[in-house]
Amino acid sequence: MLYALLAWCCDQGDALLDLVALVLRNALVAVDEPELRQAEEQWAWVRTQPAARWGPDWSLAALAALQRTQLSLAAHMDSLHSLVRGGEG
Repeated sequence: MLYALLAWCCDQGDALLDLVALVLRNALVAVDEPELRQAEEQWAWVRTQPAARWGPDWSLAALAALQRTQLSLAAHMDSLHSLVRGGEG
């Protein structure tokens, strides 16, 4: 299973990068949060780095962008959850 996932990522990696960018852009349509905007800008930078695509340095930059995106989306979801609950908890 893991081998199949890794093979798919190697074949479809650029499409996956495009999908992440579209998800962030979609989130920014609903609300303009600085954290999400920074994550989108970081992904845009990662996507435009052609040198050594999928190499060690590029992969570290992509991992940093992914981690920033994870934290930004988690904070966004926490704020939405707070609004739904009426500010409780």
